[in-house]
Amino acid sequence: MGIQKLLNDLKLWRLKRRGLKVGKNFKFYNTRIDYSHCFLIEIGDDVIISNSTILAHDATTKIALGKTKIGRVSIGDRVFVGYGSIILPNVSIGSDVIIAAGVL
Repeated sequence: MGIQKLLNDLKLWRLKRRGLKVGKNFKFYNTRIDYSHCFLIEIGDDVIISNSTILAHDATTKIALGKTKIGRVSIGDRVFVGYGSIILPNVSIGSDVIIAAGVL
C-alpha cells in the first residue's frame, strides 16, 4: 500500500468522523472536501472525484449580506467529477453523471 493511499484513507476517516456520508467504492484524488461542514455532504456509490473542491459553505456573501451561505451537497451513484471542478452549497448531482473538468 502506497503512502498516498494511506494519507487518503486517513483523510477520509477524519471526514467521516465529522459526518461525511459516502457510499461504497468512493475514490478521491487531490480533492478538498469542506472539513468544517462535511456533515452536510453526502456522496453515493461508485463515485470518483479528481482534483476538485466540494464546499457546503460559501463566504462570498459575507461582506455584502453579512451572512455566509450554508447548504447540503448531494452526489448520486456512479458519478465522475473532473479535474478542477468546484461543487458549491445547495447542489444536488444525480446518478450516472459526468461533471466535466473545470477551467483553470
